[in-house]
Amino acid sequence: MEIDKIPETISETYIFPSPIYRIENPAGVNREDMENVCGEIKELDGGRTYTNRHGWQSNDLIDLDYNRSLIDTLFDTCIDVSKTISKNTGVSSSYNHSIGASWININDKEGDYNISHCHPGSYLSFVYYVKCREDSGDIVFCDPRIGHAANMLNYDRLTEVNAIEMNITPNQGELIAFPGWLYHYVTQNMSSETRISIAVNTVLR
Repeated sequence: MEIDKIPETISETYIFPSPIYRIENPAGVNREDMENVCGEIKELDGGRTYTNRHGWQSNDLIDLDYNRSLIDTLFDTCIDVSKTISKNTGVSSSYNHSIGASWININDKEGDYNISHCHPGSYLSFVYYVKCREDSGDIVFCDPRIGHAANMLNYDRLTEVNAIEMNITPNQGELIAFPGWLYHYVTQNMSSETRISIAVNTVLR
């Protein structure tokens, strides 16, 4: 991050980061076919209410009886990314990476959203954006630093250093990954279009 006019005698070190990883159009994942599969699963699954407020959320895809071949391509991609990130961040190579849970979110009406939550027990959490547009809902990440929320200072501009929340507007066909412990929520769908995403958790054992 560029900061204006820092004296040469002052050095910066950033500790305890909350990394966010973005993969545009991951290889092997066909977005249009995935959209069709999500619609088929919705017809078979009564869904559940968990983090979703309005809209529809599937039960765990691992437990559902459906043609898994297409969803498995997404699972394979998430495992590959999980392995790469763990290697690059110094995690022991002795762990086995597997899928812990996965579900579909469909916010199909204006005003649908998802409340703040994290994914306990997961190493990385992924969201694949099957269908979305700029106004169909951002993913918002919450500052995990406990004491920072009590900081009552006013800021001329918000950055990743001083903000207590950071919005990311996802792109259609994008895969976003983040630590499972990082709290996040989804803003309201303000469009007339359906917003479809698939959440995937990887676990290390």
